[in-house]
Amino acid sequence: MKKTVLAAAGNRIVDRVRSMRIRILFLVFLMMALQAADAAVQSSSSPAKHPIDKWLSDCMDKDPSTQGMLRCLEEGYTRWDAELNRVYKELMSRLAPEEQGTLREAQKAWLKQRDETFKLLRMIYAKKDGTMFLTMQSADRVEIVQKRALELASYLDILIME
Repeated sequence: MKKTVLAAAGNRIVDRVRSMRIRILFLVFLMMALQAADAAVQSSSSPAKHPIDKWLSDCMDKDPSTQGMLRCLEEGYTRWDAELNRVYKELMSRLAPEEQGTLREAQKAWLKQRDETFKLLRMIYAKKDGTMFLTMQSADRVEIVQKRALELASYLDILIME
């Protein structure tokens, strides 16, 4: 009788362990499927990194010190500024002479706003202590020029679109 009770109890334990293993395997497969789905969504929904952004990210990964990041951000600013000028010139070349004045005036207004924004950033960050604020200010400057370059590039894309 005792053996039968023990055997029955042992069978219940074995059944529970099997059930638990099946549940664990199911959860592992579910997690793997969710990770794969998330990776697919991330790769399809996030736009490809601009080559300048990729360079900047790689540069800062190579030298994550404050001075290294500042050097990278300064070079990133220079590269985005050159890209902005390249896109501006190409956009101008695709506009009729009577349309070029509008772009020229818009760019002059943006330059004035950029300069005033840079002045404001200097004032704000001057009130902060710590080297991290130097990199934050530089990153803000890069982002401002990057946004304008991408904005003009989107206008150019519209003109090129067939």
